[in-house]
Amino acid sequence: MIWNKDTVYPKLFGEFSCIYALENRENGKVYIGRAEKYTPRLSAHYYTLKKGTHSNVEMQRDFDEGHDFEVKILCTFQHDFDARREEMALETFFIVKYKAVEKGYNKSYNFNNKECAIKAILANAEYICRQMIFEDVVEINP
Repeated sequence: MIWNKDTVYPKLFGEFSCIYALENRENGKVYIGRAEKYTPRLSAHYYTLKKGTHSNVEMQRDFDEGHDFEVKILCTFQHDFDARREEMALETFFIVKYKAVEKGYNKSYNFNNKECAIKAILANAEYICRQMIFEDVVEINP
């Protein structure tokens, strides 16, 4: 699905939990996020971008300049309130993998620094591997 400032209303369907990417198709920058419920989370991104009030100033600027953004589901998971730390580590895995802090729109690794993020990924490697094995994982080229 492609979004830009001319998109009238994106068709978002599904009430599933996922790790997603908003990829700028013009400069390759990517934002990695986690949604407990796909439709409300992605709708919030879209509407704040459309209104010019998105909290990520750099992504807002690119959107306002007419850049196209592609929405990609990287990995789905079964949300569990007792597994929030593991879910955060799963999101962080993709943030690190796609260098979304260094070369993208993410402002943090969800942890104090990259070293702490990698420790969290390693501590939750079994959970992350389970998600990668049993779910369709999408590759992107940021």
